[in-house]
Amino acid sequence: MRSLDHVVMPFGALGEAQSWFSSLGFTLAPEARHPFGTANACVFFRDGLFIEPLARVDEAACAAADRDGNLFVRRDAALRADPAFGFSALALRSKDALADRDSLGLEGLTEEATLDFGRTLTLPDGSEGKIAFRLAFVKDFGPRTPSLFLCEPRHSFTPDRSRLTVHENGATGLAGLEFATTDIEAAEAYLRAVFAAEGHETEDGSVRFDLDNGFVDLVEVGGADLPALSLNAAFVAVSDPTAARALLDGKGIDFEVEGDSLAVPCPNGAGRVQFIGAAGS
Repeated sequence: MRSLDHVVMPFGALGEAQSWFSSLGFTLAPEARHPFGTANACVFFRDGLFIEPLARVDEAACAAADRDGNLFVRRDAALRADPAFGFSALALRSKDALADRDSLGLEGLTEEATLDFGRTLTLPDGSEGKIAFRLAFVKDFGPRTPSLFLCEPRHSFTPDRSRLTVHENGATGLAGLEFATTDIEAAEAYLRAVFAAEGHETEDGSVRFDLDNGFVDLVEVGGADLPALSLNAAFVAVSDPTAARALLDGKGIDFEVEGDSLAVPCPNGAGRVQFIGAAGS
C-alpha cells in the first residue's frame, strides 16, 4: 500500500496562488525555484502532506527541460492550459523510487525515465541546507489525464517546517483526494495497481481507497469533452469547521456547503478545496 505525499496545482503566477491561499487562511512557504524553470510556494500540514501551487518562472529553462525529456515539466505543460484541471498531479511517497518504478513496471504502468534534482533550502533560523529528490513516473491513464508519480526524498536531514504548518483556518492535514472518471471500472483497476491497495464501493456508488495516510475517492461522471480521469478535490482537515466557516464568511469567500464540509472552488481550473472536520474534532 502506498502513501500520499502531495498534490500539485498549476497557476499562471505564484502571486495568484499566494493571494488565493492566504485569503482562505493558509500559511504559505516562501517561493522556491526548481532547476528546470518551475517554482512553488507550498502549503504544508502537520501530517507531513502538502499542496504544491506551481508556476513556470523561467520559460527558457522549462523548454530546455522538456527537450531533455523532463516528464515533470512536460506533463505540467500538457495540462496547464486545460480548464478541466485545477489539480494537475498527485505525488505518492517513496522510499526507493527505482524499486517502485520496477514494481509498477510489472503491471505495465511505469515510465522508464526518472528525474533527479536538488536545490538549496533556507531554514527558519536563516541557515541553508541542501534537499534532493528522485521522481519516478506512473504511465498516464490516458491522454489529458493528471500525472501520477513517486517522490523519494534523498536528503539526509528533515527540514523544520513547524512554523509553516500553523494556519489561520485551523487546517491540520490533507485528509484525502477525489478523482473523477468517465470509466470507473478501468480507473479503479488503474488506481488499484498504482496504490497497491484494494478499493471498496461506498453507499453512493463511488470507490474509496484507504491508504496509509489518507483516502482517495473515485467517482464516475458523464458528459461531453470530460477527461477520462481528473483530480477533482483536495479534502483539508480543519480543527474547527465552524470557525473555518466564519473565517470564509468574514473574508467574503464563496463556498458551498456539502453535508458537513465546505467546498471552495479552485480559481485556476475545475476542482475544489474542501474543508472537513479533523478526526476527533
